[in-house]
Amino acid sequence: MNPEQRQRGQVADACAAVIAAAIEDVLAEYPEATPEAQARSAVRALRVLGWHITAAPLCALQTDERAPGGTPTPDSTRAAALRSA
Repeated sequence: MNPEQRQRGQVADACAAVIAAAIEDVLAEYPEATPEAQARSAVRALRVLGWHITAAPLCALQTDERAPGGTPTPDSTRAAALRSA
């Protein structure tokens, strides 16, 4: 594994840890809520931290680029971003 791959792995691990912590906090705070409500709360918590969560890469949503192989990005025309209610 080269240094760049190692650094990317560390960033991915750090991102996963932040997301997991947000989910765990929501589950602890709202244990009786539906999974959908818990997910919305976790997304809101991550947004407060400055995260932008989308179903497709942000650049694809902004430019309506196509994924490799000519397959459209998931619902890129309607900006399939996760929205908190």
